[in-house]
Amino acid sequence: MPELPITEVFAANQASLMELRGVVGVGIGELDGRACIRVMVENATPAVVSGIPDRLGGYPVIADEIGEIRALDAE
Repeated sequence: MPELPITEVFAANQASLMELRGVVGVGIGELDGRACIRVMVENATPAVVSGIPDRLGGYPVIADEIGEIRALDAE
């Protein structure tokens, strides 16, 4: 059972998660109706996913493969 609110756990770990190889974004989400930390990766290869922790502060950490992030052309 988590001891701290997910917002505090997220804030304490956001920078270190963003430094992991292949990570392009992080956020707070839900898994089966419960709070979790989402780690967005361009490609969810075994090497990338193995570097992401399973849990932080008692909350599950989920790797989401989202592909390449590109800026849209301004019109």
